[in-house]
Amino acid sequence: MASDPVGDGVGSNAQQLCTLFGLTEPVEGETLYRKITDQLGVSETIKLATIKGLSLLPSGADSRAIIKIEGDFPYVIKVGAARIVENERRFLEEAGPAFPRILGHGNYGVDRWYAMEAGEPTSTERLVLSDLIQGTLAGNWFETVREMTADLREMMSSSVIEHRCNVANYHYTKRIRTICGRADFVEFAEKCLGSRENVSRVIHQGIRLNGEQLRGASNYDDTVSRFLSEFPSTKSTRIHGDFHLKNVLRRRGGGRFLLIDPRLQWDDQPMDKFGYSDPIYDLSTMLHSVAAMTQILANIDAQTTDEICVVAINNGATEIDLKIDVTTPIEAFLSRSDELVPRECLTPGWEVRLLTGAANALFGWLKYENAIKTQSAWAAVYGVAVLFLKEAAKRAEAR
Repeated sequence: MASDPVGDGVGSNAQQLCTLFGLTEPVEGETLYRKITDQLGVSETIKLATIKGLSLLPSGADSRAIIKIEGDFPYVIKVGAARIVENERRFLEEAGPAFPRILGHGNYGVDRWYAMEAGEPTSTERLVLSDLIQGTLAGNWFETVREMTADLREMMSSSVIEHRCNVANYHYTKRIRTICGRADFVEFAEKCLGSRENVSRVIHQGIRLNGEQLRGASNYDDTVSRFLSEFPSTKSTRIHGDFHLKNVLRRRGGGRFLLIDPRLQWDDQPMDKFGYSDPIYDLSTMLHSVAAMTQILANIDAQTTDEICVVAINNGATEIDLKIDVTTPIEAFLSRSDELVPRECLTPGWEVRLLTGAANALFGWLKYENAIKTQSAWAAVYGVAVLFLKEAAKRAEAR
């Protein structure tokens, strides 16, 4: 390994990394890098790169740490719960060119780790949305999404099987009502809506959205769940599982896109076939990202969610004024999905699955008060989710 010191970019990450890896004496730079990689047992072949910086990346509940190493050959080390990390590594090694190359793996106490190639640090969100705050779609946005999906679609095409995955059935017929019954969802919703009674009214009786009275989410969900029980997904492929813009990077040195952070487990649901589910669900998560969630998250970061969503609660009735237009993305995904997934996977009812899956992805965010934060952001996410459910129910009722 070259002896160039790591730059000051390590910064405040150094103390956190020392704590995570039990280093009692504060160290920084290359010394810190050597101590961490020695503890993990990272191979010398990976450590040969010139090291220019270390940083901690955001990590989920199952991760001990995600460390990015900047240098001549940037890479990422993920350390976490053994079963989760080992399943991710196994999936990535088998998944093909859409995903990062695995560079090494090993044990760290009761945990596991793997190292993988890093993508370009620049977000790809602005390739699809020219203005994140306003949610303005770029002129060639769908072509960009199609390019992002190209290697994923190829993986799907090479892995199509006749199989109804349990987890797909859970997503489409059970997960929304499951989320609405969770304590974290209910407690955050109560903070946003003022009372448990208001939460119940919103979920079961409905809201007034941009002047239109909409049914409750539970009502729409009952309709689509009945329909999708009769028209389940019958084709399964390998899927990403959490395919949205924040999980799409450019490859280093150009070339095609790189998909990160595949999701292989949902709410402790059993995986009846490892890495497989309905490929339409990957379209659903990208649709929720393009149509609304990227814009909402940008406004949360900018503390401007009250400019895209205004909430009024009068005598228990909830009215939402929402400045998010989901029409164009919905129409494009419905009319051009065969460009994003194998045509043979567009089985009867796929349109309802697409829209229900997008609503499901949005509802998933409403469990996380630390991410959504405000009443206006909560109402924006919920309002868009109900719009997706309304469109799904309309198509289910028309058949």
